Amino acid sequence: MYKQNILWLALVFFLAQCASQQPITGGAKDETPPKLLSATPKDQSLNFLGTTILLEFNEYIEVQNLKKELLIAPITEVNYSYKIKKGNFLEIRFDSALEANTTYTLNFREGIKDITEKNPAENLKLAFSTGNYIDSLQIEGDITNLFSNNPSKKTSVLLFAANDSLTLEGGKPIYVTNTDENGHFLFENLKPDEY
Repeated sequence: MYKQNILWLALVFFLAQCASQQPITGGAKDETPPKLLSATPKDQSLNFLGTTILLEFNEYIEVQNLKKELLIAPITEVNYSYKIKKGNFLEIRFDSALEANTTYTLNFREGIKDITEKNPAENLKLAFSTGNYIDSLQIEGDITNLFSNNPSKKTSVLLFAANDSLTLEGGKPIYVTNTDENGHFLFENLKPDEY
């Protein structure tokens, strides 16, 4: 019996020495951004009269700097609040109704990310109308830095009404967007007008 115990003890000691101790890695790195599964209202919806927007994603999300990242066009004076529900739903609640017969575009830029690796949702936009049609005009272009001739990245581009008699410092833009990494900008779902 004594020899058996020593043999077992030697075997356990031998196996313990053979095992390499390494931290648990948890699998491959998550490089997939969150994807939108559903939206209320749906993209391109008409006659939206509500004050709440609900977005469902395929994974848990977090919101970072949404008041800075979310571009609502045309610019509205209506305030909003937001909260995450059940980990993968984002609810945006406006304080009052939006302007009638207007097409709104919400561009979330990098405001919504997954909670594991902070991958931002890609090209997340939602367009809907409070009237019976979606405005479809577009203006796009490229901006380069005058001094370096390089693309002007993440630069704000403002669109004013042509009849706005105020100066750029005191005027109020109707639409705002930002350039991408290549200096390209795109205004979508514009109301027919002169800008």
